[in-house]
Amino acid sequence: MWLQAPPLEISACTWQAEHSATSIIGPSALTLHDRKILEDLHNCIGETRDTFALVDQLRKFTRNNADVILSRGRLPFGAEVRLRYTHRYSDGFLRLVSDLHIPKGVSLRKEIQLGSFTAVGPWPEYQVLRSSSLGLELSPRQELPAAGIVLTDTISCVLWNGSTFIEFGIGADLWRWAEGIGDCLPGSVTLRPAEDGVTVERRLCQAL
Repeated sequence: MWLQAPPLEISACTWQAEHSATSIIGPSALTLHDRKILEDLHNCIGETRDTFALVDQLRKFTRNNADVILSRGRLPFGAEVRLRYTHRYSDGFLRLVSDLHIPKGVSLRKEIQLGSFTAVGPWPEYQVLRSSSLGLELSPRQELPAAGIVLTDTISCVLWNGSTFIEFGIGADLWRWAEGIGDCLPGSVTLRPAEDGVTVERRLCQAL
């Protein structure tokens, strides 16, 4: 007999979200002021999505006036790559952090997607933060091409819909993003307009 655990729900501040109690992946969808913002949040090692990960820890708690859901797990094949996700919900802000742990001495030689998602609705403009000899430079808002665009050498990217924005970045490991991991190409962000929004694919590294 299978027992379905009740989901972990977030319905505080301005966010509504539902997390599975039997999976480490993020919420099935995120709603802000009754408007769906994000869906299909996922990570991939090669062709393997994190939906296959075994759950090691899953808990919900409150810290500094924010609702937090912390999940840890591992892919049950090969090197058993470990995954840790932190979802922090506060008033008007949401922070999603994805951490990947590859065991010492292991070479994956696979493409890694970390923090890919679909931004629901029209997001016609974007900005890019890059490092230059003058320091950090934020580009002006640019129209997102209908055919999409692949961005490299990006520290952070921002999608805009009027005054609402979604910012996503590479985290603290700038060297691995710029140089790649092992025998892999450097990281990139692909923005691709879709029928229901914009598909965002964040590749930490790409296999040669």
